[in-house]
Amino acid sequence: IKACYQKELNRAPGLGGKLVVNFVISADGVVKSTRIDPGKSSLRNDAVENCVRTQITKLKFPAKGGGVVNYPFIFNQS
Repeated sequence: IKACYQKELNRAPGLGGKLVVNFVISADGVVKSTRIDPGKSSLRNDAVENCVRTQITKLKFPAKGGGVVNYPFIFNQS
């Protein structure tokens, strides 16, 4: 996920902000869906958003009944 940001930072110096991702984990631990919460996100970079969503979709969680997660990522140059 950090690489998603770093790649775009190289193209757009000064890029930074918060990205809130909402994702649904199914009962078997697989990520079923992801979406960006535009009302809570300030990053506004499609390339980073799409890359982060792709990476989250690849995650596997313990099979414990699933759930919905709202996770904030803070991207800055430090």
